[in-house]
Amino acid sequence: MVQLFNGGPDRGGGDDRPQHGRYESCLEEAGFRIETINPNQSPWNLGPRHHNAFRGLDPLRALRVLLLRRDAAIICAHAESALIVLLLRRLFRLRARVVVWELQWSASWRFRVIVNRLAIRRADCSVVFGSNQIELARERFDPGAPLVCIPFCIDLDFFRAQACPDETPSEIFSCGFDDGRDFPLLLEACHGLGLPVLIKTGGKLPLDPVGHATVRQNFERLSYPDFRRLYARARIVVVTTHATENASGVTALMEAMAMGRPTIVTDNPALRDYFAPPDALRIVPVGDAAALRAAILDLWRHPEEAEAMGRRARAFAERHFHPRLHFQRVADLYKSLLPPPSAGVARPRGALENPG
Repeated sequence: MVQLFNGGPDRGGGDDRPQHGRYESCLEEAGFRIETINPNQSPWNLGPRHHNAFRGLDPLRALRVLLLRRDAAIICAHAESALIVLLLRRLFRLRARVVVWELQWSASWRFRVIVNRLAIRRADCSVVFGSNQIELARERFDPGAPLVCIPFCIDLDFFRAQACPDETPSEIFSCGFDDGRDFPLLLEACHGLGLPVLIKTGGKLPLDPVGHATVRQNFERLSYPDFRRLYARARIVVVTTHATENASGVTALMEAMAMGRPTIVTDNPALRDYFAPPDALRIVPVGDAAALRAAILDLWRHPEEAEAMGRRARAFAERHFHPRLHFQRVADLYKSLLPPPSAGVARPRGALENPG
């Protein structure tokens, strides 16, 4: 199989950073040979000077696949990376099944809307990270589009419960950088409480010098271990988002639960595939500052119950967020797209008859 993504080369992982993408080992164990073809750089590809979406178009890479990878079993790609391949697949008699991976939602960006519509209509399957996106994609792009939800995963070895020997969990922590986050809701809920709050985000937040005297915003560029330490020293983690089409906040939610921290999340429909039972995760309505304030106070005033909730969250993460579970689902999807060996059709190169 061939992987085409919009970004540049994966620099790999190590003990000092999470390794979510145990892609090749898991899929190879399932019987797939993996080849990742990264986008060309300038001057052969004008995209690197702009957004990753333009980088992914890369006509030269697409032609390389159409000419030299015609017998691949699966081509997995972001919509932009798949577009030219999909538009020309019949002309080049491409045998590969094409899977569009992780739809990017940008309703206000017409370029991406057009790319998604063209790609989804032609793909053999498209993968989303939230089941709410299946109906949205069919309404917006193609009523008959084959879509499947495969929830994402987290590196449970990197994000695990940790003790801070020099300090005890002592603050409310929230983080995130995408437009779907609702930090004003958290600020409203914490106004005047006098509880220590740390928010890690980009743009400067409107902090009231009086009502938010104990709220701090972190602008530092942190290493992965230092970022993980912010979770470890958090007494409560809060993930507040608007009701979004994409799974805004999903990474922070999984990281907090994997770290075993007592966590509060707003009831964003895009995140519901990742919600633990009520005894392991506190869920409040989107936009409801009073409910969020009550949940924060309840967990703050009952630390032993909160820590027990965090331990149950970690157990839930181990059962549901493991990379091996995620990539087994990916492998099962790929296999379902291939013709069975008994169908009298030659299986494309890149899939083994006897995995393992």
